[in-house]
Amino acid sequence: MKKRITRLEWKDNLDKITPSEYRIGRDLLYIEDYRIPDIAYEPWKCDITTAIIYNQGSAEVSINMKRYKIKAPAMVVMLAEQVLQLHESSDDLKCTCLVMSARFYDDLFNNIGKTTSLYNSVYHNPVLQLDDTDEYVLSTYLKMTKNLISYKDNPFRLEAIKHLTLTIFFGYMHKMHPGKNDTNGYSNNIVSEFMILLKENFKQERECSFYADLLCVTPKYLSTLVKEKTGKTVHEWIDEYISVESKALLRSTKMTIEQISDSLSFSSQDNFSKFFKRVVGISPTEYRKRY
Repeated sequence: MKKRITRLEWKDNLDKITPSEYRIGRDLLYIEDYRIPDIAYEPWKCDITTAIIYNQGSAEVSINMKRYKIKAPAMVVMLAEQVLQLHESSDDLKCTCLVMSARFYDDLFNNIGKTTSLYNSVYHNPVLQLDDTDEYVLSTYLKMTKNLISYKDNPFRLEAIKHLTLTIFFGYMHKMHPGKNDTNGYSNNIVSEFMILLKENFKQERECSFYADLLCVTPKYLSTLVKEKTGKTVHEWIDEYISVESKALLRSTKMTIEQISDSLSFSSQDNFSKFFKRVVGISPTEYRKRY
C-alpha cells in the first residue's frame, strides 16, 4: 500500500472565521454562531473532534451511518474519523461549537479504565437531548470555557479547560447510561451486536459468516434477524458502510483512488471502482469531481 496522504484539516477553514480571542492556538476553537458547512450534505470526515450545542432549531444528521433527529436544546459530539452527513436543518438553527485538535482530545482519552469507557460511550451515543438542568450546566461550562480562553496571560488555561471538559463528558456518559436494565430481547441484542461488529470490521470483512461466527449464530439466522429488524440484509449494510466510507474519503482527503481501495481491502482499484459504481451509480472519479 502506498503512503497515505495527509488528511485535509477542515479546522483550517474554521481558523479563518474564529477570532484569536476565541481560541487557544490550534488546540481549541470556540465558535458562538456556528454554521454547519454545505459540504456536510454529502458524507465527510475530518481529523478533529467537534462538540455542537444546538441552542435553537432542529436538524437531522447521520453519524457513522446512524440517523438522528435533533431538536434544541441538544448536544452532538462528533469524534475524529467519524463520518457525518447532514440531511436537513431548520432555517432558525443556531449553534455554538467547540473544535478540539487531535492533541487536545488525545490528552482527554489517553488513559485506560474509566476514560476508555467514557470514550466508547461518547462514540456510540453522539447525540444528547438536554433538559433544563442539562442546558443550564452546559451553558455554564461554555461561559467558563470562553472566559478561560480569554485569559491569555494564564499559562494553565488549556489544562483547566481539559479538566472542565472531562467533567462535562463524565456527566454526559452517566446521562446516556442511567441504568443497567436491559429491555431488549435476545434478537434485538444480536442485531445491535452485529451493527457494532460491522462498524469495527467492515473495512476488512464482507462475509455474513464472519459476523455470524463471532455472534455464535448461523449466517441464515443472522441474515433473517437483521432483515427483520432493520429492513436491510447483512450484505446491504456492508455495502452501505463501504460506500459511505468511500464517499467520505473521496471528499475529505487527498488520498488517491488506489489508496482508498487499499484502505478498504479491495484486491484491486478496478474492483473497488466496479463496486462503487454498482452501489453509488457513478465512478469514484466522477463522484470526486462532482462533490
